[in-house]
Amino acid sequence: ERLEYHIGTRAKARAGYLHELTPSTYFDIAWQTPVRITYFYFAPLPWQVETKEDVMGVIDASLYLILIIFSAITLKKLKKKDKALFISLLLILLVFSTTFAWGTSNYGTSLRHRQKIAFVLIITASYSIAERRSLKEGA
Repeated sequence: ERLEYHIGTRAKARAGYLHELTPSTYFDIAWQTPVRITYFYFAPLPWQVETKEDVMGVIDASLYLILIIFSAITLKKLKKKDKALFISLLLILLVFSTTFAWGTSNYGTSLRHRQKIAFVLIITASYSIAERRSLKEGA
């Protein structure tokens, strides 16, 4: 009930997203969470661009896409080398992402809130980025 109330009272402005998705069962929460996380990190999506601010939002989301790709590469390597660090980083990313994804309803808010998790993504991605650079310089 609390989650339904929160989702029902959130902003429904031009920059809002996923207004029609309200969970009524635990299954709804399970399948909506990845969708909400995707919108949290990548909104405004290219087809939502209407203003110059939206263009800046797409550029910002593109940078997060790069960070997420390099973070995934790092996590894949850590899974084999250091399970404890892998599990810790994965849990931190999942908790932050899920909490912020369910707590935001428009991409202006998402833009501000994803900056709060950027440090974890930057730290995680930096390992793979540095490794890639050293391979290029060494070749």
